[in-house]
Formats: sequence, structure tokens, C-alpha cells
Amino acid sequence: MLLPETSHRRGLRLYRARHEPLQRELWAHAVASANEAPSPVVATFVTSLNETIDLDAKRWNAMRWHLPSTVWILVLVAASVGCYATDFHAGRTGARPRSPIYPAGTRHMIIGLTADLDRSRFGVSGSANSPWST
Repeated sequence: MLLPETSHRRGLRLYRARHEPLQRELWAHAVASANEAPSPVVATFVTSLNETIDLDAKRWNAMRWHLPSTVWILVLVAASVGCYATDFHAGRTGARPRSPIYPAGTRHMIIGLTADLDRSRFGVSGSANSPWST
């Protein structure tokens, strides 16, 4: 499915276009150094460069991938069915929950927190281009 290019997508595309050539150039330099004069310092450089490139790939994936729309639809349908079932049970038995706000409020908080964490750059818990875990 082709999605329209937003400023976020354009920014990601420009980010990759700027960083990939630099990473390739650094990696070529690291390989040439390792072949020319292998030493513990060069090995440390290659290892740290490899970890940096891996971390950048994790950041790229964290910015790029989100929950699919199908999952969001299923979450909302499940929450709606849960609310309906709670209200149906209360209406059928005549019993009212002690505090009707807790079940619905809990569902809304969970859905809101999931949405916020899924779009970490735009939500309340926003982060500046870095995933929470490495």
C-alpha cells in the first residue's frame, strides 16, 4: 500500500540519504585499516563502528515501523465489545458496578498508552530520535 509522503517520511528519507554514504565510507576505511595494519586499536575501531551502525539500524527501524492498522482495529473492536458486554450484563442483572469509570477508563488508558508508545516521536512520551531500548 502506497502512503502519501509526509514531512516525517521525507525527513526519514533524507536522513537515510545523508547517513548511508557516510557509513559506507567509514566501513570501507575500517576494512582498509584492518587489512593494512591489524592491531588491537583497529579491532576496537571496527567493533565500535559496527555497533554504531547496528544502533543506527535499530533507530531507523524504531522510527519506521509501527503497529499495523489491522491491529488497531482489533484493539478498538475488543474494547468496544468489552464495554458493550459490561453494560449488557449490568442492564440484564440490574446490578450496577461500584465504579463504572474504572473498566472503561482502564481500557482507554491502555489504548492511549499503546498509541503513544507506538508513535514515540509524536506522543506525550516523545523521544528525540532514540528508541527506549537498544
